[in-house]
Amino acid sequence: MPIDRSLGRNVQFYDAASPEVALRGMIQNGSVTEGNFLGISLLQRRLSEYGRFS
Repeated sequence: MPIDRSLGRNVQFYDAASPEVALRGMIQNGSVTEGNFLGISLLQRRLSEYGRFS
């Protein structure tokens, strides 16, 4: 497994306050619906509120 686990992912999520650092990512093989994207965003926000996503 590579040290940077985001390397193989072709969709990256960034924080606007520090755009040079990728927060998370995913491997996108097909299509992501708006509902899927909003669910991912909500989960990211909830995890960051509890300090588990930084």
